[in-house]
Formats: sequence, C-alpha cells, structure tokens
Amino acid sequence: MRINSKVGILGLDLDNTVTFRIKLLPWWCSGFLSPFLTILPPNKPILKMIREFKKSGGKIIIISSRHRFFTKLSKLWLRRYKVPYDKIRCVGFIDRSRRKLQVIQTEKINCFIDDDKVTRNFLKENEPSIEILNPFIMV
Repeated sequence: MRINSKVGILGLDLDNTVTFRIKLLPWWCSGFLSPFLTILPPNKPILKMIREFKKSGGKIIIISSRHRFFTKLSKLWLRRYKVPYDKIRCVGFIDRSRRKLQVIQTEKINCFIDDDKVTRNFLKENEPSIEILNPFIMV
C-alpha cells in the first residue's frame, strides 16, 4: 500500500486509523478512556505505509478527535511505537469534522486518512481538492 508520490503533506486521524481498530465509543466515554487508548497497538499496515511515506520526504500531521489535554499522552504513544510525524493536533470531539477541516486547510494537507465516515463525507463536501481515504479500504 502506497500513498501517491505527489502528496506532499499527509494528514492522519489517530484512533482507529493509526491505532488498532477499536469499537466506537460514545463521545462522553472518550475523556475517561483516553489514558487506556495508549495501550492499543498500532495498525501495522498503516504504520508501514506512513514510515515509507516519511522516508520518501513527505510531511505527516496527525489530527485527532482526542481532547487537547491528551496531546502529551498521544505523543508518548507515538514515540513508543516509533510512529513518524511532524505535528499532532488534538481538536476535541465536539465539532470535530469542522475543526479537522480547519487544520487541514491551515496546514495545506493534500491527503487525509480517517476511519469516520461522517468526517470523510464532511471533508469531501467542504474541501473537494484534497484526497480523502478510508484506512480500512487501503489495507
């Protein structure tokens, strides 16, 4: 699995995309369970793909729906599993699709990978110039 070489900046969701797939939780559980999300293993095919992308000179920005209070914990997880990235932005769960779009536009991301269908559809409607991918179709 490879990302198009023309993609200069790749955006990635964290949970259920870079991390191993988990069942979706109600939004109110995420604050309580976020510390436990750090024990999840990485999604190995996605991890391999982003390592190859980074080696080819691409830039990687992780945009997560985790609350910003969990940014440090997320960075620890990324370091533990040697996930290459240039930036991480935790935008929170409330209005996450719009907040992810703002980061995508600000950072000039060319391609974004997210497991959430609602977010993918929102991004396709509001930023049709970027490639939006489902991680489960890619693997």
